[in-house]
Amino acid sequence: MTTTAAPILHIRTDERGVASIDSTGVKVKQLVSFRRGWAWTPEQIHENLPHLSLAQIYAAFAYYHDHQAQIDAEIAEDQAEADRIAGQHPISAGLQERLRAARTAK
Repeated sequence: MTTTAAPILHIRTDERGVASIDSTGVKVKQLVSFRRGWAWTPEQIHENLPHLSLAQIYAAFAYYHDHQAQIDAEIAEDQAEADRIAGQHPISAGLQERLRAARTAK
C-alpha cells in the first residue's frame, strides 16, 4: 500500500519557497514569530488578526511542523538581516543593551 502526503490546505509557497496563508499575504514564519515572541496561542493570534480563520492559523502551524528546519532558517536569516541593518544606524548604547537583553531572555 502506497501513501502520499496530503497537501495542507490554506498554505501556498512562492517562487522562493516562502510559505504564506492563501490569499492573505501573511507568512507562516510571521505566525511562528508571534507564537515565540509573544507566546500567543492560535486563539490569541485570531483575536489580534481576525481576518485569519482558526483553520488558517492551525494550517500554518501544521505546515511549520512539517517544514520546521526551513522556516527556522528563514527566521534566522530575517533576524540576521535586521541586525545588519540596525548595525548601520546609530542607536543609543542603552537601547542597544536593552534590545540585546530582550533577545537573550527568550
